[in-house]
Amino acid sequence: MKRILLIGVMGTAILCAAEPEVVSLGDLTEETLENFTKGKQQNVVVECPAGMVLPLTLSLQGEFLALESRGETAAHVKILKTCFMKCINETFFFSLDRKSWKEFSEFFTGKLSAEFHNTDKGPFFGVGCELHQK
Repeated sequence: MKRILLIGVMGTAILCAAEPEVVSLGDLTEETLENFTKGKQQNVVVECPAGMVLPLTLSLQGEFLALESRGETAAHVKILKTCFMKCINETFFFSLDRKSWKEFSEFFTGKLSAEFHNTDKGPFFGVGCELHQK
């Protein structure tokens, strides 16, 4: 009887230990974030909560184009739908329910766009991103 009880307790402890820690995106420290993105914290699931607003930084560099900043234009991204992320061996996986996980290209679909417009103030360059759940 003691053996069955011990096996039951050990099994429960193993199942509980395997349950990942859920951390909100806003609660990540710089060190935790770095370890997470390198796949070193496979027991951590990051919650990206709906309504969270994140500052947006834009980088544009290369042989043909570079980003020229003229003053502070604060842009922000708002998370519209809660989802979860985990990182295994530097590969990101996404989920809505923390049960079914998919890589970025299997979870999201969308398009990137770039366009030029000529206005009365001169040429205008625009960049767009449309992202949906598959």
